[in-house]
Amino acid sequence: MNLRTIIYTTLFVTFISCSKYTFTYIPVDEYDNIEKLNKINADNMKYDESFLTFTKSFNDYRIKLYQNDTIKFDSVITTGNRRIYGIAKTFIVNRKSQLKIYFQDINKPLYINEEQMKNYKFIYISKKNKKIEIEFNNGTKKFEQ
Repeated sequence: MNLRTIIYTTLFVTFISCSKYTFTYIPVDEYDNIEKLNKINADNMKYDESFLTFTKSFNDYRIKLYQNDTIKFDSVITTGNRRIYGIAKTFIVNRKSQLKIYFQDINKPLYINEEQMKNYKFIYISKKNKKIEIEFNNGTKKFEQ
């Protein structure tokens, strides 16, 4: 390796490790086809909607959720109340419009665009230390506090 390659690699790794957001995509291939994916939805969900769920480590934590530049939620959430263990808040969102989410201790908003959401029925957002983890999935999962 030459010096230029080492410098670029170091800068890339530093940039990635400094990011406040981590994205994980569970392969769509786990489902036979998009037709089967759309049958997963709840009775009241439309074809182009997904569940957005805030899960672990949101304790008295303020979030602001925008969809199409319209505020959908601006309040404090808490994970693991007595009613729903391991879930702080759940929304049904339209997969054909961008989401913008502000977190109380992160200066840069999280953007989730149509391309990221288009094949997924479930979007799980959790907090680990000062990092936000976003998982795109087509199945339900167990929740932990």
